[in-house]
This record gives sequence, C-alpha cells and structure tokens, in this order.
Amino acid sequence: MPRWILHKDKRPMSLKGWWSSINDASTWASYEDARQAGKGDGVGFVLNGDGIVCIDLDDCVLDGVISDEAQNLINSFPKTFVELSPSRRGLHLWGLGNVGAGRRFERDGLKIEVYGTGRYLTVTGRTLIKAPLAELQLEDLVG
Repeated sequence: MPRWILHKDKRPMSLKGWWSSINDASTWASYEDARQAGKGDGVGFVLNGDGIVCIDLDDCVLDGVISDEAQNLINSFPKTFVELSPSRRGLHLWGLGNVGAGRRFERDGLKIEVYGTGRYLTVTGRTLIKAPLAELQLEDLVG
C-alpha cells in the first residue's frame, strides 16, 4: 500500500525531505521507496480509515521483558503483527478493525492508544510476532 512516509523527530516527512501530511496522499510512498530513501529517522505508516488499526502500548517493556498486563492484552486478541516501538519500551499491535476516532486511555496499568485514521505510526521492523493482520474486536477495549 502506498501509505508510507518517513519521520524525523516523530514528525512526518516526505521522501523528498520536506514535512509531510497525513492528509495528503501525494506525500506518501510505497514501503520499498520509503525504506530506501535514506532520510529521516525511519519509516511510518499512515492510517486512513480503511480498517487497518494500531494499538500503541507505552511503557510496557522493561529491559526487553513485556509486562504481564501487556502480554495479557496481546493474548486477548487473535495472533497479529506486533513490534517494539522506537523507544523499545512500548509495543505496536497492528490489525484490522473499526476504531472511529482515536482514543487514549489507561486500563490495568497500561497506557493505551488506539488509532484507525488521521494518524501515522512509526514502524520499526523490530518484530515480536510476525503474523498477518488479524481482525481485532476492539469494542471491549475501547468501550
């Protein structure tokens, strides 16, 4: 999907080096082109409301060990793609679902953000679970 961008200091950046917009598809690229651009701090994926969602868990990995609360949340979903965040202290769970507006909340000691549109998230390639994107039933999580 040509929804890849670069990022610098967590700000979206186009392959040409100027700041990008998550609302302007003309500043997005293919994964291969973004990966090979050699600019910025890495790549990110734009969520545009087509059903691809990301659950961003902050501060749930300590010295490479996933907290019990985060592991329980991961285990509550079907097997899906999970990677370490850029800080290596958080996780990104990627899947398919319906989120509507993004949400940020705490539950069971976890700092949780859930997004499906109007955002981009960094993609690190530090994969913990390599699996196709699974259908995530998010109603119980986001209420």
